[in-house]
Amino acid sequence: MRVPCKICYGVDYSEGLAVVVKSTRHGKTLKHETVFAGYPGEGIPVSQDIRKDVEENRAAISASMPVRDSTTRWLETPFASVQKAQKVLPSILDVQLPFPLEECVFGFPCVQSPSGRNVRALSVTSRISDVEKRVDQLKTAGLDPVILDHEGLSLWTQGLADIPAETGIMRIIAYAGFDRTVLVIGRGDEYIGSYSSRNSLRSGRDASGGETSAMKDDSEIISRIRRVLRTHVSESGSDRIDWIWSGPCAGNKAVINRLQERMETLAAINFRSARDPDTFLARALSSRTLADGPVRWNFRTGDIAHSRLRDWERTRHTRIAATYLVAGVLLCVMNLGWQYMLHYRDEQAQSMLMERARALAHPAPVPPGQERLIAERAVGEHAELYSPFRNAMDAPLTGMLNQVLHLALAGGLSMESLSLREDYLLIQGSTDDWNRIDQVAERLREEGWQISVDRQDALADERVRFRITAGDRQ
Repeated sequence: MRVPCKICYGVDYSEGLAVVVKSTRHGKTLKHETVFAGYPGEGIPVSQDIRKDVEENRAAISASMPVRDSTTRWLETPFASVQKAQKVLPSILDVQLPFPLEECVFGFPCVQSPSGRNVRALSVTSRISDVEKRVDQLKTAGLDPVILDHEGLSLWTQGLADIPAETGIMRIIAYAGFDRTVLVIGRGDEYIGSYSSRNSLRSGRDASGGETSAMKDDSEIISRIRRVLRTHVSESGSDRIDWIWSGPCAGNKAVINRLQERMETLAAINFRSARDPDTFLARALSSRTLADGPVRWNFRTGDIAHSRLRDWERTRHTRIAATYLVAGVLLCVMNLGWQYMLHYRDEQAQSMLMERARALAHPAPVPPGQERLIAERAVGEHAELYSPFRNAMDAPLTGMLNQVLHLALAGGLSMESLSLREDYLLIQGSTDDWNRIDQVAERLREEGWQISVDRQDALADERVRFRITAGDRQ
């Protein structure tokens, strides 16, 4: 998850080796700086400065939950609806775990709803006791992580960021750690799963040393790789594998080369190394914390959440509440402003009405509320002056025009021109029905007109042109 600060310390920690990277966000880019790489002993020397940055809310610490102490798996649901699927996902996960779900930190950072198919989700799980043990281990080194990410997911997304994947091609991110070797499997840009082995690729594992001990470890790792490839390569349908080495022991060329020679007989594998493999996991952790992206995760939630994370959540909720409060205040202010504007416009209208009434009733004063009455009286007194206008509007010709328009429109005629006098009527236009012209002409005859009709055959637009002439109305 993304935190509200611009600095994050990514910590790749094991009891024999710790790598700490300080990442700083500048706009959309991240700058990485290695601040510690070595044996942690009883504590990391820079841990005090790191804790100070966290306490002053300038930075966060992100570490990982090892693959061997956590699980990821894809779950298939019987529903095509995401809302319905999310209700049954915990139950589906519960029956697949070897321990009770109530004893776990779990979640579903990726839920997919393919078109026409049922919902599938990626689950992430670890026992609460294992999470607490990992946090205590890091605290012993002087670091209290705000984010405890999943190791396999972190390696996968960093591999995609450094080297974009090819569609449909199997990819393996091999992390060569000080005390473990991790294989992260995917196809294209989709994560499939993670596998961990306690065998390390570092040289000089024990006092006996020698080629025999090294070859024994090689055999155990090769056996693990063979099982992983047998499980996934046949399912992928791809005959190529993109293999990326990372981790602080990826520079052990003697062991790496020997392993690659033995793996070439297993599949067609393209081997290459990640950019700056020593800090690969540490950079992955800090990058996922400072930037948004897919399958983000944090095991430190609920009762085991870091106090700084709870503070950020409270601050976020306070800001949300403050935003709603400000929005409410703005609405109240807008409402008061609107009421004031309406009152102002009402007063303006009242003032204009009184002015008009005074003009009509001059020089008599107009009491408030009596404007209409005074205006009606004044209009009555001047009725004779307005009679020519009323007579024009009430003339028989106006009624005749309305009647003719009604008949033409009711008969479905489209009029292009209309001429009307007291004893003469001319209508020109078109219609889509020959008989409608006769119907309108007959109605006009019933009204007392002497009718003459001229028609033309329909043209390309299939409309009949007509001319109705009427005169000598009785």
